[in-house]
Amino acid sequence: MLCPCAGVTKEMVVKAIAQGADSLPLLKVMTGAGRANQCRDKNPLGRSCELDLLKMLAIYA
Repeated sequence: MLCPCAGVTKEMVVKAIAQGADSLPLLKVMTGAGRANQCRDKNPLGRSCELDLLKMLAIYA
């Protein structure tokens, strides 16, 4: 699970990038990732998924 707060998987992020999400704001809109603001409570890593989203953009965009 890439974004536990919003239930967004790596596959969902890759699909959004393939469909044209070429920036962090657009990726957030298209997937809902990084928008729940509950990272410390719901993410086992205790942090935002933004760094992971940026890495995905760098790899797949």
